[in-house]
Amino acid sequence: MEPCCQHTYYRARWLLPETEKEEVEEDFGSGMCAPTQRHLWNLFENPHHSLAAKVVAVVSCLFVVVSTLCLIISTLPSFQQKDHAGIVQEEYFFEVAEAVFVGWFTFEYVIRFIAAPRKLRFVKGVMNVIDLLGILPYFMSLSLSLITTSGGMNNEQAKYQDEMRRIAQIFRIMRILRIFKLARHITGLQTLGMTLRNSYKELGLLMLVVIMGMLIFSGLAYVSEKDEDNTMFISMPQALYWAIITMTSVGYGDIYPRTWFGKLVGSACAICGVLCISLPIPIIVNNFNKFYEKAKIEEEIQLKKKKSSWEDTKRGANFDELLRMRKLSHIQASKKMSQGSVSNIY
Repeated sequence: MEPCCQHTYYRARWLLPETEKEEVEEDFGSGMCAPTQRHLWNLFENPHHSLAAKVVAVVSCLFVVVSTLCLIISTLPSFQQKDHAGIVQEEYFFEVAEAVFVGWFTFEYVIRFIAAPRKLRFVKGVMNVIDLLGILPYFMSLSLSLITTSGGMNNEQAKYQDEMRRIAQIFRIMRILRIFKLARHITGLQTLGMTLRNSYKELGLLMLVVIMGMLIFSGLAYVSEKDEDNTMFISMPQALYWAIITMTSVGYGDIYPRTWFGKLVGSACAICGVLCISLPIPIIVNNFNKFYEKAKIEEEIQLKKKKSSWEDTKRGANFDELLRMRKLSHIQASKKMSQGSVSNIY
């Protein structure tokens, strides 16, 4: 390689696919159910394997989106119903829809677990844990609701019933976690997760700088405002809350300084907060662009490999067909020659 190209090559070398880590074919064994297991695994786990796998992936994404929309719409006051005890219940339509969605997600998870060649590796996978977290809240809320309805309504158990209802509501809202299932089929979300995982140093630096700014400006604001009449800075935690919303340029307006020195501290806090937060962001954005470019290159390479293998298969099929036609023509010619020799003898 020429010296003029070495610098460019070594900077972009990490974008090239790694030859050492080639895709290893999953070992499903040689049992009677191995072909079926392989087919189910490719159908539910590899969307690029076949048209049916793409259809399954699209259906799964649609179920995730529609279930999330139903969860959001079901919280509207017009769809909230109260029973005879004054407990808020979901609309019957949303309950049935949620049962259908969870049934599909459970069926998908169970089939993928059964077809997985390595069960322990499947259970410990990050995306599989997210899939499980998207299913469990429904069954937890369902079991808690059954407990609350089956229990007695004595005065001694009223507090216990209320706590169970609150926990059930928390698990019901936790169904929103299934939106992360989209990361299985969307390259951009996968790249975002990879960027955050590989940018932990920049994120740690960002958190350190923000915490230092919070401590400095909250202390100054607390000292300057604590002795004023009707002050809002009654403690250091209150001042820390003011510092974080000021540094992030949110500024709810529920707490603010009143003295001239406190206002000066607030102005410096806002300016330093913008500077501290904006410094590490370009590095994280640059990492995201790099990983996204690498993911797109790998997708293009896989598509080209599949296209070339399909063309080779077509060429092989055409070649076999040509050989078969030639054999048939030779057999027909030999038959005609044998028939002509017999007629000449007679």
